[in-house]
Amino acid sequence: MQAVLLLTVLNVFMTMAWYGHRRYKDKPLWIVIVVSWLIAYAEYCFQVPANRIGHYQFNAAQLKTIQEVITLMVFAVFSVVYLKEELKWNYPDGFGLMVGAVFLTFKEWQAMASKKKEPIQPKGFQSAFGASTVEDFEKFGVSCLDRPSSAPQQGLGACPTLPS
Repeated sequence: MQAVLLLTVLNVFMTMAWYGHRRYKDKPLWIVIVVSWLIAYAEYCFQVPANRIGHYQFNAAQLKTIQEVITLMVFAVFSVVYLKEELKWNYPDGFGLMVGAVFLTFKEWQAMASKKKEPIQPKGFQSAFGASTVEDFEKFGVSCLDRPSSAPQQGLGACPTLPS
């Protein structure tokens, strides 16, 4: 929960740094850039701890997904309150799709295929590279899985056929 709180605070700073200058269009660009960078520095002071703390609880993809959802929520409030823009009907619908992204990111899925290191040739077989498994071939830059099944099987870097 601490990471989520820090992500929320940093997103307020980030949104202000990126979009706050839109209310000050009369100011010279160099001033806007300097002020935005100062605000962004404050954001980084929250960003680094938020990601470090959050990574103990979430994996990187989950942490990034949480950050993006918070970013959209903070931006929606910011654009209405600070920039005085109206919230249109399709914005909440788009945010709803982000909820679907959160579901997909946090759902525990079963692996499509296992990556066992099973021999792909009879025991004792080794290619000219000394490889006997798909992983061994891939270490040498030989991709056996991308090659059409009709491709020739001969030569120094030839891939052995997978057992049926």
